[in-house]
Amino acid sequence: MDQSIVVIALWAGIIFGSLLLGSVIFVYVRHREFGVGGSILTPFGVMLLGLSVWKTVDISVTADGGLEAKFRSIEAKAERAATDARQAAKSAIDAANSSLKAATDSFTVAGTKSFLMKINYLDYLKEWESAQSKKDKNCVKDFLGGNNKRIECQEIVRQYKVISRVVGKTGTGTLHLTFKDNDQSISGVASYFFPADIDPVWMNIEGASQPDGSIALTFHQPPREVKEGGETVIRPAISFNVLFNINTESNTYDGRLIHPYLQVNNMPLPVAKIVLSPI
Repeated sequence: MDQSIVVIALWAGIIFGSLLLGSVIFVYVRHREFGVGGSILTPFGVMLLGLSVWKTVDISVTADGGLEAKFRSIEAKAERAATDARQAAKSAIDAANSSLKAATDSFTVAGTKSFLMKINYLDYLKEWESAQSKKDKNCVKDFLGGNNKRIECQEIVRQYKVISRVVGKTGTGTLHLTFKDNDQSISGVASYFFPADIDPVWMNIEGASQPDGSIALTFHQPPREVKEGGETVIRPAISFNVLFNINTESNTYDGRLIHPYLQVNNMPLPVAKIVLSPI
């Protein structure tokens, strides 16, 4: 059914139901009489108004015993907007991946400094969950209990699934860096495979050398399209900073990946250890 017709019908029920009940109340206040007309109009007004609201609102009990009301028409509009955004993001992802893949190939041919990159993910799932809001914690609790239907929980549940798949595992990739201005300015690209992924992610890199010989790099990961539970999901773009220190014993650059925005007890949340080994 056309969504506009549904919306018109719902508003008509609300308006006419309110008018019927309003007329009964008006007559009662003016004349202190309910009468036969009032007894007939009241049930019709209640039916029109009540059914319209019932059709529009879902009421459910949350994990902590509270009541939750959801407006279907608003959620439907949000879902349509999300679909449009996913389609636009997919086009941007295809263009970005093609550009970054070409850049990676050109760096390889040019013979710039190349590194094998290993990202060893820590088991930080409990710390991540403790840093979430009460609402998001309930979403995760509902998901673990088998309830994964609430639209407002989709993003936090997606994050939980992603983290669950990588904790304790290692992702690998290749890093190509160009040092300019007497090694003070750094630019480059990387191709990286998340644990269990079969398609690489291409990232832009920029940074600078530090006086003590360490290098500070910023990784820019574009939006990417992945398959999750049989559905195609767009993961948002993200940037993260890593300071790599020289490990003279292993002849590697060692760094620590920090969550880009979450903190636990006002302290940064470590996510993974990154090792760059010269190729």
